[in-house]
Amino acid sequence: MRKSDNSKRHRSPDTAIPSKNRNGKKYTQSPKRARMSQSSTPANGMVASSRAQTGPRKITIKKLRSISNQSIPDNYINEVWVRLEETIHAIYEERPVPYSRNQLYREVENLCVNQMGPKLYEKIEPILRDVIRVSFEAHFDTESVTNKGFLKQLESCWNKNYEQLILITSIFGYLHCTIQASGKDSLWDLGLKIFKENLKSNDDSKTKFLERTITQLLQEIENERQGEAIDRTVLKNIIRMLIDLQLYSEDFESKFIFETTKLYQICSKTRIQDGSFSLPEYLDYISLILTQENDKILHYLDSTTRKLLNPCIRKQLIEDHIDAIINKGFDDLLRADRIRELLMMYDFLCSVKNGEDKLREAFENFIKTEGYELVRYPEKDKTMIKELLDFKKSIDLIISQAFKDNDKFIISMKKGFEKFINMRQNKPAEMIAKYLDAMLIAGHKGTSSDEELDTNMDKIMVIFRFIYGKDIFEGFYKQNLSKRLLHGKSASVDAEKAMLIKLKQECGPDFTSKLEEMFKDIELSVDLSHTFKEQSQKRLTLDMSVYVLSKANWPTYQCAKVIMPVELSNSLDNFQSYYKSNYSGRTLEWQHSLGHCKLKANFKVSSKELHVSFFQALVLLLFNSTNTITFQKISEITSIDIKQLKMTLIALTMGKVKVLQKSHKGTNIEDDTEFIYNENFNHHLHSIKINQVQMKESVRFSYLRNYISIKYICCYF
Repeated sequence: MRKSDNSKRHRSPDTAIPSKNRNGKKYTQSPKRARMSQSSTPANGMVASSRAQTGPRKITIKKLRSISNQSIPDNYINEVWVRLEETIHAIYEERPVPYSRNQLYREVENLCVNQMGPKLYEKIEPILRDVIRVSFEAHFDTESVTNKGFLKQLESCWNKNYEQLILITSIFGYLHCTIQASGKDSLWDLGLKIFKENLKSNDDSKTKFLERTITQLLQEIENERQGEAIDRTVLKNIIRMLIDLQLYSEDFESKFIFETTKLYQICSKTRIQDGSFSLPEYLDYISLILTQENDKILHYLDSTTRKLLNPCIRKQLIEDHIDAIINKGFDDLLRADRIRELLMMYDFLCSVKNGEDKLREAFENFIKTEGYELVRYPEKDKTMIKELLDFKKSIDLIISQAFKDNDKFIISMKKGFEKFINMRQNKPAEMIAKYLDAMLIAGHKGTSSDEELDTNMDKIMVIFRFIYGKDIFEGFYKQNLSKRLLHGKSASVDAEKAMLIKLKQECGPDFTSKLEEMFKDIELSVDLSHTFKEQSQKRLTLDMSVYVLSKANWPTYQCAKVIMPVELSNSLDNFQSYYKSNYSGRTLEWQHSLGHCKLKANFKVSSKELHVSFFQALVLLLFNSTNTITFQKISEITSIDIKQLKMTLIALTMGKVKVLQKSHKGTNIEDDTEFIYNENFNHHLHSIKINQVQMKESVRFSYLRNYISIKYICCYF
């Protein structure tokens, strides 16, 4: 039954037809809709009508009247075929088509509607084979096969065939719908198939077009790799042709990957083995090659090739030489903080098999080796922690910016630090405690703000986490904390307590419980001394403060018995009586080695205020009654331990500024060595602190006439 719906007759089937623009760029468009009749009312078929009504609109549909084959003359197909055959030849011979396309489309449609489509298809196929073969051969001669312009000739041949197929398909579009159910190729697919057969023709050894095409394409790509300028548009169009003909993957891509593998296998071995390239240069070379090869995909290769091309290049340039790349200068890049090169190295090695694991292993070994150099030498102990902090900062920067905060590299960093920092047992723990001691004494002198001080403590805690000897650290930290609290050296109580909080968070409450009790002892002692002074104000002959410490919480001190002046011994007795009256059952043990005094010393030029240890004060007080005294006499009067007494006298006589003078030069002190009051002593400061002898850069000067105040320490148990 023939349908005469006007809308149906005026359009070709909605079949997508490949087309291209002038530049050879392929795209997909729908074929033009052929208008076969301008009649507004079909002669027969389905009619829809409606008329205006006041109510709902009523639509009446009439039955479609059929058209029998008798309505077409017997010789109609032959007459139509003459015109269609002439049209096909005109298109491929590039002559004007003598008939209207609309007329030709309508005639093809009439044949198909009347069940003549298969017969029409049988007539078209041999004609199409013939015209495509003739057109193909017309573009090439025997010499052109080996000519450098072969690819351009093939491009021209393909472009014309492409355009001609579009015209043929637009005319025979209705035939496509007819034969689709039969499983036969569309005219478009048939045309591509015939062109492919001509391209793969092997009748003459000189005209193996496909083989020559692949060879010439590979040669052009090689020329571009060697720096020559090539016509990328031609390559792009030829490769699109291979894709349309389904020849790209098997016939071109496999050979292209093979040649690429062979090329970069040679290039990588040359650069790695001859040593002419440094590691940064080789990394730049890899980056350049990857950029250039990916550029080919952007301009003419098919995008699917990327999945094969990138792994191929990375295997030849990177995967096969992982160990050589790492050994060529990875450690030097780490030492110099070469972030750009390290980032490239990370990206390259992590993209190949086993690359990330080997890079991580090399990174961990570097940390162990470099870190051990920072802690192994005793002469570098004073700078150990500063250098460890700088080293950790450098490693953190590399992990963050070059290794993209990869968790595996962070774990390797921790393993490396734990390994090397504990190779020298206990020493790093001691030096961390001393570094914190110096930091908490300096306070804001070494930083610009509380935030910076807190940040520095956090950095120390990072190093602290790596050490195994945390009990060793606790011992040194407690010792240093006691000195800061008892001698008032802490720059900030808030900073001290902030540090305790960090230690508590890291090691738990048991670790800091005794340290926290030390602060409580100091606070209670301040209140206790204040109450004692108020109640004993009339009996006190000097200003005295006492720290009463719990022996269980503080470091162990050696108790030294000495002979004191009456004024001092009376003051201590008064405090002991007061304490026992308030805290029965407790025994006080005086720690003379921790006490210190402030004395007023009179010299010829001026008087000075001296800050000295308790032992130094006992020695200086002897010069109130004499100007010269022997070592043996001092020992008998004070009963200070011999070793401690010698250290005390050296502090008073051997400094840059001498408060006492010795009867002979040198550091030796004998029983008959005399010590003389230096009445000519002078200093630009009024208040002078005399440090212990073991402390470097100590300032030692003093002589006393009467004391101002004394701060004393005792422990109860």
